Amino acid sequence: NSKEVILAGRYVNEEFFNVFDFELAKGSQERALMQPFSIVLTEDAAEKLFPDEDPIGKVVNFKDRGLNKMGIDMDIKEVDKGDFTVTGVLKALHNRSHIQFDMLLSLSTLKSIDPLAENKKSTDWENYYDYYIYILLKDAEHYNNLVEGLTSLTQREFGALRKSKLTFELQPLEDITPGKFVNSPISLTMPQEVVYFLLIVAFLLLFLACFNYSNLSIARALNRSKEIGLRKVMGAGKKHIFFQFIFESVTLSLIALLFSILLLKGLRQALISLWFNKYLSMELPESFTIYIAFLLFSIFVGVAGGFFPSLYLSSFRPIQAMKGVVSKTLKKRGFSLTPGFNIRKVLIITQFTFSLVFIVTSLVIILQSRHLLNAEYGFNKSEIVNLKLNNVKFDILRNELLSNSDVIDVAACSFIPAVGISDQTSIKEPVDALDSMAIFSLSVNPAFIPTLEISMLAGRNFPQSISDTREHFVILNETAAKRLGYLDASQIVGQEFLLGYDNNPVQVIGVVKDFYFELLIEVSKNEPIALRYLPDRFKYANIKINSENQEEVLTFIEHKWNELDPTHPVELSHYDEQLATTHSIFKDMASITGFVSFLAISIACLGLLGMVVFNIQTRMKEIGIRKVIGARGGNIVYLFSKSYIFMLIVAAVIGVPISFLMNTMWLEEFVYRVTLDVWIFALGILIMFLLAFLTIGSQIIKAASISPIQVIKSE
Repeated sequence: NSKEVILAGRYVNEEFFNVFDFELAKGSQERALMQPFSIVLTEDAAEKLFPDEDPIGKVVNFKDRGLNKMGIDMDIKEVDKGDFTVTGVLKALHNRSHIQFDMLLSLSTLKSIDPLAENKKSTDWENYYDYYIYILLKDAEHYNNLVEGLTSLTQREFGALRKSKLTFELQPLEDITPGKFVNSPISLTMPQEVVYFLLIVAFLLLFLACFNYSNLSIARALNRSKEIGLRKVMGAGKKHIFFQFIFESVTLSLIALLFSILLLKGLRQALISLWFNKYLSMELPESFTIYIAFLLFSIFVGVAGGFFPSLYLSSFRPIQAMKGVVSKTLKKRGFSLTPGFNIRKVLIITQFTFSLVFIVTSLVIILQSRHLLNAEYGFNKSEIVNLKLNNVKFDILRNELLSNSDVIDVAACSFIPAVGISDQTSIKEPVDALDSMAIFSLSVNPAFIPTLEISMLAGRNFPQSISDTREHFVILNETAAKRLGYLDASQIVGQEFLLGYDNNPVQVIGVVKDFYFELLIEVSKNEPIALRYLPDRFKYANIKINSENQEEVLTFIEHKWNELDPTHPVELSHYDEQLATTHSIFKDMASITGFVSFLAISIACLGLLGMVVFNIQTRMKEIGIRKVIGARGGNIVYLFSKSYIFMLIVAAVIGVPISFLMNTMWLEEFVYRVTLDVWIFALGILIMFLLAFLTIGSQIIKAASISPIQVIKSE
């Protein structure tokens, strides 16, 4: 029916349905993949190709463009694999699988198309990346025997190839997702290292929150001591008091669970829409089992957080509690804020150290993201839209588009510079043909250099018309010229080299200024590249437009495309947006670390608040006496603030070097990176101090302004 649908799939052998539990809604599982040129479709794929029809026995023409897990357009030519017969339709999957596909093709097809090449691939021990092997064991006890067999096999075969470091490793199916990172995975999943990191961060925040709850509960003991004493006088035992406070703790934890579920529902779509999730496909599904697990975990957290305060508060003696004589007991048990470092002070300092690290890291990620977005690529990216050519002839498209006065020029290239795709070849001098240099290769037309405004240092551009199909000329960048031994760009112009793996003789006719053609996070600007004129490799049109009439000209381009190729949808992208997308991971990182920073500093401030409340409650009589003998409010504020200022200074002294080392380590992975200036750390410290003082300021000022007569009277 001439309908074209893009599907992703795998070649599999006839044992596929014997090893896995995929079931067919139509067709025979035993025979579906036996014959060459057989194809099995998912229900969704069958509906796209043959809506409201029985697909069994229908014929489809398959053009292979290469499987692309990352969704980035690879430089792979479309290959017509011929006609396939639909032999089966898969039932809809109720469970998730790490093997993602829209269709399955019989592996025997490849041998039918090119038996010599396929036999070589399947028997060549250096070809260890083209196949995924799944083994169904008769008995789990045979696992160790299989490991030993594979070890001896790889030592024998790879040892002969001098690849002794290569080994086959078995991976149980349930360990794949999440699992440890392996080379060339069949699908992209969340690495277990990331899962462990997130778990550690979550439990660390939870531990700090539980610690703060204990702090605040003990601080509140001074206000509830008479209640505890009265309950004990009325007959309540230690056990009753203990379970009363445990019940309060669990109740608070359950209330927190309700708020956290609401927060999760609010953030769920934001988490799913994160850039990296396009490849990991996390769905955050909701189910009764998950909510039961949340409930049990919430009860556990309530018990864990309230256990120590409950045990401590239930140990008060009735007479002491009725008199309110608790502060001395607290001091004897090590809870007073002495000038020395007790456990409470150490934990508060630790909390603010973590907070400072997260704050500084968030600032660095934001700055690095802006640094990349504002990078000087060495070419003009504004007012450029890139159009994938598919099967449209570039010269025909160019002539059609230039009929519009708002289309300034149309260039062509084999890949879009700086978005993650590249190609390599070799170059060497004819006199020393054995000594070659690896060089990046980009096929362009004569309009490419002026359209992207790349600076020409020496020589000239490609001729406007080249009738010969053979490659005669090449343009190098300044780094390529220098690495070939020509420090002056003009000296290499006119020199001849052998280019490509077929040693094609070419003449250098020009040298351009260095520009970024790889991702900024991968390589330096100073990498060698050869600009070549190979029209059969053109895959994209670079269209420079008049931005004042942007909407009209884009509509015009789409209209012309539909006239030239009604089969393929137009794939049009603004160049500056494409470049920004390559750094989307930084937006995700900034969002995640920013949120974690908010949680960490909030928990740290709550811990500090508990400490301040406790300190003030235990020293109210001291405050009253000091004010009676002449102390002013400022003196009281300074008296209570200095110990907290000291703790924040200690946290800054510890946190700054940790932040510097951590951020230096990951920034070193980037050639184009931001500098860790002093002001970044100063701003992080300032944010930490401001939030801390906002937390404790109101409590200290309130204590300093209280009437001394009222305090001494109540004492």
